[in-house]
Amino acid sequence: MAPSSHSGRLLSGWQVRNSSAQLSPPSEQGQPPRSSSGSQTKRCATDFNRLVSEAVQMAAGGRGMMPVSIESNHDETIGTMNLAKDDLTRVIINIVDNAIQAMKEKRRVRGIGYAPRLEVTTKGLGDIVEVRIRDNGVGVAASDLGRVFEPFFTTKAAYGGTGLGLSLSRDIITAVHDGEMSFDSELGEFSEVVLSLPADASSG
Repeated sequence: MAPSSHSGRLLSGWQVRNSSAQLSPPSEQGQPPRSSSGSQTKRCATDFNRLVSEAVQMAAGGRGMMPVSIESNHDETIGTMNLAKDDLTRVIINIVDNAIQAMKEKRRVRGIGYAPRLEVTTKGLGDIVEVRIRDNGVGVAASDLGRVFEPFFTTKAAYGGTGLGLSLSRDIITAVHDGEMSFDSELGEFSEVVLSLPADASSG
């Protein structure tokens, strides 16, 4: 099947469910990966596109004052994958949370003339499955790009950022899912996070 596209969906604001977005450090070296509850991480057959869509809605849903356009493009050929569902959901919620803060800040500076936009794309690329989450918020300075995955480094200290979200998210992607996580940004223009997971986790 061809990729599906759900473009231009408007949400009337942001309400991040912080209790759902809590992240935990990866397991001790040599120990099985563990979930945020402390139990051993278990993978289960999961509809990949549905997980991504529901995680985005969990982070971006609710009532608020800032309308946001969410443009989704899901590759429906990806199908079901064996994933640590709760952990991957938390990672996506955290990424969207960062996007929310970046767009709120840009709206504060630019005013009502600024149109917040979030783009979410999934794609099967042979031996990997990819998720791209891109916002048109304030972006990150080039001098900070090499530090975004450092523990305790944050560009959001004024908003209560701890600098642990991206660091722990990448640990979950690499240690639990054997994948990769990358970050790209241009100050004043955009930020984009890419999650790449092994396609051999596919169960159909």
